[in-house]
Amino acid sequence: MNNEPDWIVGFEDFTSETDPAAEMRNGGNLKDAEVAAREELERSAKEHGASSPATLPALDSLGLTLLYMGRYGDALWYLTKAVGMSGRELGEDDELTLCRASNLALATLFGGNAAEAVKQLASVRDRRAAVLGPGHRMTLMVEGNLGIALARQGKLDLAIEVLKEVLAGMERLKPPYELSVKMARTNLDLAMKMRDPSAAPAGDWGHLPDREPVELRDILPGGSHGSGRYLPGGEPDVPDGAPQCQKPVAPRGV
Repeated sequence: MNNEPDWIVGFEDFTSETDPAAEMRNGGNLKDAEVAAREELERSAKEHGASSPATLPALDSLGLTLLYMGRYGDALWYLTKAVGMSGRELGEDDELTLCRASNLALATLFGGNAAEAVKQLASVRDRRAAVLGPGHRMTLMVEGNLGIALARQGKLDLAIEVLKEVLAGMERLKPPYELSVKMARTNLDLAMKMRDPSAAPAGDWGHLPDREPVELRDILPGGSHGSGRYLPGGEPDVPDGAPQCQKPVAPRGV
């Protein structure tokens, strides 16, 4: 997509502390993280079988690493498999399944299919709201991603209304989450600028910290966190079988 704004999306990085690729991925060493994730997936598949639920952590790790790298077609293949397996084993409304579905929607969105991503994100938002509540930070994070998807779809008026609601919700959170508020404000500014280049900013968001704790640490075994990250725009690339890797485009971390 030409002239694509630097949206800040909310990833759901819930991989295990034993994930060999996690530290490399979060430190920006994506090439080595991919190698480590692929090796772990191969090891897990040989030990448990490729269709075993025991391979889910390795699928998550590789799919998320490829998503960070901007290789959306590749990420789609692994994340789709992980979402399907998670839904069958844990249930469609299980929080881990929703985390996986949220990341799949981001791969769909930045892979070039905004209309499908809107449907996926709206579904995750609604299911999460039913479980955690509409004002929960993780529900709002998905809704923020939905606002970005609507903007990429060209529905700017609706996107701005959604992003305004997200910002208001983030500002009401107790304790306050500075990063979440700044992410919401920044994305609202970007959408407003897309509609009207002369629009006044929603506020000075300044420097974004890398991470902040979120409520999912109290919900998921092993803890979890959301992450703000800039993503490059992508072209549709959805392989039918095992993915053919496209040239990686490393996103700019925040």
